[in-house]
Amino acid sequence: MEYITVREAASKWGISIRHTQEMCINGKVKGAVKFGRDWAIPNDCLRPIDERITSGRYTNRKQVNWNTTSEPISYLCKNDKKLEIVISQIGDLRYNLHLDYYAFLVTTIVGQQLSNKAAQKINERLNKECGNKITIKSISSLSDDKLNEIGIGRNKIKYIRDLTDKVNSCKINFSHLNKCSDEKIMFELNHIKGIGNWTAKMYLIFALNRLDVLPYEDGAFLQAYKWLYNTDDLKTETIINNCEKWKPYSSIAARYLYKALDSGLTKTNINLLIEGKNNE
Repeated sequence: MEYITVREAASKWGISIRHTQEMCINGKVKGAVKFGRDWAIPNDCLRPIDERITSGRYTNRKQVNWNTTSEPISYLCKNDKKLEIVISQIGDLRYNLHLDYYAFLVTTIVGQQLSNKAAQKINERLNKECGNKITIKSISSLSDDKLNEIGIGRNKIKYIRDLTDKVNSCKINFSHLNKCSDEKIMFELNHIKGIGNWTAKMYLIFALNRLDVLPYEDGAFLQAYKWLYNTDDLKTETIINNCEKWKPYSSIAARYLYKALDSGLTKTNINLLIEGKNNE
């Protein structure tokens, strides 16, 4: 049998050397053998299921703040006068990043093709069944019937199982994945059953805070975009061309559109906002 060191295992599993050592000492690494002051770990050993890896114990959320004088927002105001009106109405941009990557993808899969209200209700049930921590361990403890009982469709259950298997076997290693380019991350996530461009872009924007992602697959974004530009032309090519002026801060622009929708600002005719701005 081929063995690797603690350092090599830690790198492979995307966790710290100290944490790997602790799991060896606590008997959580199957087949690990004490070798002097180090440990020898079977090369084919899968990463152990451990609450600290998957529950976001160390970091769950991180707050990000952009004031209206910051470079990205000043840039957007300069390049898009209609978006500038939205920004003037909303003000500084504040949001939380979801740093529990596995849980984020699980809940995003649950929310596919559902309204925010419906997705939130099902995810609240799921979180309760998981003991208020969506982890590999808690998800694996739930049967397909139980997941279906709380409102998750059979196909989505298959997607969640595939995600869980790939994370647990290190085919998806968040520590390595998150250092890749946007395109590479989307490519890798697209290899998980049920994860397409929409889910991958939500991950890039809301988990990794990548600043130049245009979520034209998202219904909420399209609704706000349609309002902002007073248009029914929602063809992908048209949107990409029209939003070229947002680059390299497309995600920031999209977040303002989401804020406009969530705050009810989109219920006001955009032309009235423009007239009010012009009369100042």
